[in-house]
Amino acid sequence: MSRVIGVIPARLDSKRFPAKALAPLKGKPLLFYVWNQTKKSQTLDKVVIATDSAEIEKAAQDFGAETVMTAKRLRNGSERIAEVAEKVSGDIFVSVQGDFLKFNPSWIDDGVAALSSNRKLQFLTLITRIRDDQELFNPDRVKAVIRGNTKSGETLDALWFTRYPVPFVRPGGKPSAGANSERWREFNFWKHLGIYFYRRSGLKLYKTWPMGAYEKAESLEQLRILENGKQIGAIVVKGKSICIDSPEDLQIASNSR
Repeated sequence: MSRVIGVIPARLDSKRFPAKALAPLKGKPLLFYVWNQTKKSQTLDKVVIATDSAEIEKAAQDFGAETVMTAKRLRNGSERIAEVAEKVSGDIFVSVQGDFLKFNPSWIDDGVAALSSNRKLQFLTLITRIRDDQELFNPDRVKAVIRGNTKSGETLDALWFTRYPVPFVRPGGKPSAGANSERWREFNFWKHLGIYFYRRSGLKLYKTWPMGAYEKAESLEQLRILENGKQIGAIVVKGKSICIDSPEDLQIASNSR
């Protein structure tokens, strides 16, 4: 059987929300809740927090997490996972973004199963249906463009990821009036969720590729894979999730817990 490693990349220098990983929530750092939820997966053989920060390392070890120190020069979570793969033995690596406060741990199990069943696939991620205008037009909520039958339960083909709603829906051949247009609601838009699945071979490739123009423009690490002609599988999951992108998001989460 494949050895599956869960990795939570965490850093202090988040541009939109500095020191987000250590932001307090009900007396514990945000990172604790992500780690605690990730550990509930049934398919992970090990869960580690990957960081370049001694402060994060200490905080993680204080609440019982295993850590792996990585280089400061790394530019995104996928590069950090690739460095972890050089230090930790494993066949499949699962990256859970360090600000993914709430998600169903069984989603990890679903993704591992999907990647394990397709030996040709090196990269996979999760998507879910967007059901409100606020998410659709929020650039912090990354949209996925897919190919395949979402009702089949099979692994789909991710064609693109973007912060803008794609496609642009044109009612009656004219540009849409915006978020209140009923035509926007008639189309199935998909949100990308912050969990990635990699084969070791895929990580070896990823670390050799330079940043591409689209990755730089959108600040989306997964576009590097598509820009280099590789496939990203996607599976549809259902259920609520919470990702913390700003201090306001954290305050809302704190009031709701």
